[in-house]
Amino acid sequence: MSTLLLDLNDLALRWRPNDEIVDTPAWALIGEPPLIGRSALSEARLQPRRINNQFWHHLDTNPIAGAAGVVRHHADLAFLQLKDIHLAAKADAYVISVPAHYERAQLSLLLGLAAATSMRIKAVADPGILLANSVDSEAPALLYLDAGLHDVSLTVISNGQQWQRQQSVTAHPKGLLSVIDRLANQIAKQLIQTERFDPLHLAATEQQLFEQLFEHLESQNLGTSSTIQLIHGDRHYEHTLTEAALRNATVDMVPDIIKCIQTNTASTAELLVSHRAALLPGLLEAMALIPSVQVTRLTDSALFEAFDQALPTLLESQDFNQLIYQLPKTQRPSNRPAADTESPTITHVLFNGRAIPIDDYRAMPSVTLVLEFVASGDWILKPGSEPLTLNQQALTQQRTLSIGDRVTLGAQTFEFIRVL
Repeated sequence: MSTLLLDLNDLALRWRPNDEIVDTPAWALIGEPPLIGRSALSEARLQPRRINNQFWHHLDTNPIAGAAGVVRHHADLAFLQLKDIHLAAKADAYVISVPAHYERAQLSLLLGLAAATSMRIKAVADPGILLANSVDSEAPALLYLDAGLHDVSLTVISNGQQWQRQQSVTAHPKGLLSVIDRLANQIAKQLIQTERFDPLHLAATEQQLFEQLFEHLESQNLGTSSTIQLIHGDRHYEHTLTEAALRNATVDMVPDIIKCIQTNTASTAELLVSHRAALLPGLLEAMALIPSVQVTRLTDSALFEAFDQALPTLLESQDFNQLIYQLPKTQRPSNRPAADTESPTITHVLFNGRAIPIDDYRAMPSVTLVLEFVASGDWILKPGSEPLTLNQQALTQQRTLSIGDRVTLGAQTFEFIRVL
């Protein structure tokens, strides 16, 4: 029997039938017939009054404005998207990882919608529990930070005889859609000043701008400087998103998220950061300054790998429609390299909001740091022709780097991190 994980997030719903991840945006265009997914996203700014992107975030059966035809409420839109996914995935059974804020009523409604589409649900699971089960952390508590289209959530997980979800809180009431909207407004303001052109005044150019920002988001490039190109008639307009502009889009979000993490950290903890949360400009750099918290940035496939590891345990029960908010610990090989138990290995360099594999960074023609990999598995940083500081101390001789080390060269800052 094939059992797939369906990662339910209001940014996009994802599954991995083979080696590649498939996703569909959580957007709908209400009409006759309604459009769901990417086809709806392509109309987001062309027909804004008919667009709905709240149906997974606020999953309920309350009547909605603009209801038409078969669509009466959010649950109807969720049903249509589940139906499309089941038709494409064709799995015998599913485990659905659900948003952290879902309560019992929403979980029950989700199971009812899945049953109406003929999907067999083995379990609904908290994604933080699946991920905690895969990292073999020795920290007394794990935190899982995730972001969606409409909010940022933090889940607290205890590390005892089993992995147990303790609570979930909203780290910020705005999510990635707010970042996109803020960037769009920044770009419009600049183009008005430099070109006397407002892309938000015309639906066609507003849609172009929205789609390009959303594409940067989906390709995990929102934290990098990018060029936006717009076409209106025979005119072409360009705007480069600077690092300062990107950080300005989250200037009021990042401090609130950091405060939430600190409030929910009683002692030492490991913080698992989803690939979605890592898209928030400036967040990873700010988290590196939190004392007693080890930050682990997860890849976009980490949840599917964690599911593969937990699946034998999930299949031990013959029951369906299970609720997985805790998992027993099992004796198994660690998912991490053996060296991680005592000295975790640096895998990436965090620079300009991007996590670059350290080998790729060292091979770049413009690389400014002198790095050497030694037989012990450590990375050595050597002084170069320009002054360097390591953790705010002048670097005068070579040093062995550790996870979390920050190097400053002129106006540039580099942080050495680990990505699972």
